[in-house]
Amino acid sequence: MLSLKNGKIVDRKVSQAKLNFFADSGTDAPAKLVLERYIGPDFDVPVYYSNYSYESNHPFNNPDNWELVPYYADKEIQAGDEINVTFKPVTTKAMRWRMDRKADKNGVALTELSFRAPSELAKESTEGRILVDGKELPDFSENRLDYELIYKGERPKITVEGKDQVTSTIVDSGNENLPVLVRLVSESGKNVKEYRIKLTKEKPVSEKTVAAVQEDLPKLEVLEQDLAYKTIEKKDSRLYLGETRLEQEGQVGKERILISINPDGSKEEKFREVVQTPTNRIVVVGTKLGTALPEDESNALVFNRPELMVEEEIIDFQIQERKSDKLYLGETRILQEGRQGLRVHLIEVENGKRTEKESYDKVIAQDRIVEVGTAIKDTRSAPQEQLKAAPKEASKSVLQDQEVRKPESQEITKQQVATEKTDVKQVSSRSVEAQQDEKNHLPNTGTEAEQAAVAAGLALLGLSASLVATKGKKED
Repeated sequence: MLSLKNGKIVDRKVSQAKLNFFADSGTDAPAKLVLERYIGPDFDVPVYYSNYSYESNHPFNNPDNWELVPYYADKEIQAGDEINVTFKPVTTKAMRWRMDRKADKNGVALTELSFRAPSELAKESTEGRILVDGKELPDFSENRLDYELIYKGERPKITVEGKDQVTSTIVDSGNENLPVLVRLVSESGKNVKEYRIKLTKEKPVSEKTVAAVQEDLPKLEVLEQDLAYKTIEKKDSRLYLGETRLEQEGQVGKERILISINPDGSKEEKFREVVQTPTNRIVVVGTKLGTALPEDESNALVFNRPELMVEEEIIDFQIQERKSDKLYLGETRILQEGRQGLRVHLIEVENGKRTEKESYDKVIAQDRIVEVGTAIKDTRSAPQEQLKAAPKEASKSVLQDQEVRKPESQEITKQQVATEKTDVKQVSSRSVEAQQDEKNHLPNTGTEAEQAAVAAGLALLGLSASLVATKGKKED
C-alpha cells in the first residue's frame, strides 16, 4: 500500500486493515502472514509496485527499510472469510504484507486488501434524538429505555434523528397495548439501544367516575434470529472443469420478530421484519474441458465446494413443581402443559470438516408446570372407634350364645356332671397352655383388633366353664 495524495507520496496514519482470500486447485490463503511498515528513505513510485523485485536498486528491496508491525486478526487466516486486522496506529508512506504460500499450492489468491486511518473507522456511538410529532421526546435520556405518553386525538408519529451514521428502526404495530419499539444501531454495528414508548389515548371524563380496574397487560418480546444465505454457482468457460473461484462470500441475514406475551402465558406473533437481508455466496465454476495442470498432476484435482447445511435439534421441556396446600399429599394437577422447542444449527461443511456458523431457537421450549399437594388427611379417628366397638360386640355375642345354650329341664346324673367338670378342666388347662405357648413362640405382630378378638374368645371360654361348674354344684 502506497500513501498518495494528489499524485505525491505523503505520510499517513493507519490502524486497521482488511483482507479476503480465495482458494482453488492451485491457490489458497497463505501459510504465513507478516505486516510491515516502511521506515526507509524517500522513494519514487516503482514501475511495478505490485512486484518491485524487478527494480533491484529500489529501497523497497532492502529488508532494513521495513519494520515489523504486530497485529490482531479477528479470525483464522483462511480463504473465504473477510479478515479484519487491527494494530496500534502507525505513520508511514507505505505498508506491505509478506506472505508465504502453502507447500502444496502454487500461489496465494487475494481478492481484497485495504487499510484504514483511525478517522475512517466506524463510529461506536448510538446517539440520536427521538421525536414525537416533530418534537423531542419529553424527559429523554440515553440510559432510560421505557417511556409512556398520553395523547389526545390521532396517534402521534415517532421519528428519529440519528448522529454519527446511526441506523434507526421504528416498529409501531398500532396496538395501544403494545409499545412503539425504537432501535438505534451504531455505525460499527457493535452497540445497540432499544427504547419502548407506550402511547395511551386519553379517555373522556364523564360525570360519574368509575373506579379504575387494574388489568394485566400483555408484554412485548423482541426476538432476533438469523436468515441463512444461499450458495449460487455461476458457470465460467474461462475456468477448467474442477476449478472454482469465490466471487462473493455469503453473509447471514437477520430477522426481527415481535411477540406478544399474554397474562395467561400464551404467545402471539404481532410483527415480523427483515433487519438485514442475507448475502448469497457466489462461486464461479469452470466448464472448460481439460485441465490447467500438467498431465501427471491432473489426477490430483480436488473439487472443493463449501456447503451450508441447516440442521434442527429438538429441545426437551423442563418440569417445574409448585407446592399447594389445597391438594392432599400424592395429588397433582397440571397448570401448564410442556412443549418441546426446536433449535436450528447452520453448519458449513468443507472437505468433510463441519463448522457451526450460527444457531438460534426457532421454537422456544415451554416448561410443564405441575401443582403438587402438601395437605395431610386426618385418618386416625376411624380405626380407634372400630377398636372400641369390638369388645362390646364380642360380649354381646357371648351372652346371646349362652342364652341359646341354656339346658332344658332334663335330668343329669352325677356321672355326667363329673364328666363335664373333667372336660372343663381339660379345656381350661389346654387354653392356658395354648396361651403360654403363644407367648413363648408367636411374635407380637397382631393388630389391636385381633388382640381384642382373642380376649373376647378367652372371656367366652371362661364364662362357659363357670356356668358348667355352677350347674354341677346345683345338681350335687
